[in-house]
Amino acid sequence: MPTTTVTTTSTTPDGVTTTTTVTSTENPVEKAFVPSGAYVQCRCGQVRVDFSSRKPTHTVECCCVDCYVKNHWSCAQSGTEVPQEVRCEEGAPMTKALTIAYYPNRFQVTTGKNKIKFNKIRETAGTINCIAGCCDTLLFVDLPAFYNEAVVAVFVDFCPVVNGELSPPIMRSWTQDWPDEEIAKLPPLPGLWCTGMGPDGPTWGGSGEWEAALGVALSKFAERPVGPGDTFQSLLVDAGGKIENLNLPVPARSHFSPMQSVLS
Repeated sequence: MPTTTVTTTSTTPDGVTTTTTVTSTENPVEKAFVPSGAYVQCRCGQVRVDFSSRKPTHTVECCCVDCYVKNHWSCAQSGTEVPQEVRCEEGAPMTKALTIAYYPNRFQVTTGKNKIKFNKIRETAGTINCIAGCCDTLLFVDLPAFYNEAVVAVFVDFCPVVNGELSPPIMRSWTQDWPDEEIAKLPPLPGLWCTGMGPDGPTWGGSGEWEAALGVALSKFAERPVGPGDTFQSLLVDAGGKIENLNLPVPARSHFSPMQSVLS
C-alpha cells in the first residue's frame, strides 16, 4: 500500500529544535465493485445481481394493488404460481402486505446482463420495472420521481434477497387500496397514502406516526451512492432506453389518486 511521510520541525524558546517524522499507510481507492454476499437472481438462474450491502437502506410494507399486479404478471409469464398470501383477486381477502426492501443503487449484474430489459404496467405509470428477459422475473424497480437514483426497490415476497439482512418495516404505504377491515387485521404500523397534488408536489395523509416515518424514507433518497458498479440508469442505457408498455388495466381495488400516474 502507498505510504505518506510528513516531517515537521519546531524550535522552543530555548533554541532547541525538534524534528518529528510521521509515516502513515493509505488505503487505496477501490477500483472494483465489492459484493456483500447479498444478491437476487431470476427464477431460471440466468441473471444474478449482487448488492453492495447485505442490509437495505430501509424496508416498508406496501398495499398498492398495482405492485401486486406487476408481480402477478411476472409470475404468469413463466407459469409460476403466485403464493396464496400475496394474491390480489377482486373479492378475495387481502392477507399480507408486500415487503419492499430498498437497496443502494450501486450493484453488479454478475451474470446475464445482456438479458436485462425494462417495462411499465401502463403508459402513465411512474415506476419502471427491471426484468430478467429470460423468464420475466421482476428483479427490482425504480421510481424516478422519488428515488433520486439513490436506491432500487426489491419485492422480496417474489424475488428474495439471498443472504440479505432485512430490517423491520418502518411504515405501510397505500393502505387505502385495502378494505379497512383487512388493514385492521395487520400488525400496527404507520400508514401512508397520497391525498392529492399541491403546488409543491404531492400531499400526504396517513395514520399513526406517518409523518416521522415518511421523513425517514425520504432521507434515504437524499444521497446517491458513489463508486464502481452498475446502476439502474446505466442498465437502462445499455438496453437502449427501451421501456415496454404492458398496458395492464387499473385494478378495481385501486384507490384513485392524482398521483397514480406518478407512483404506480
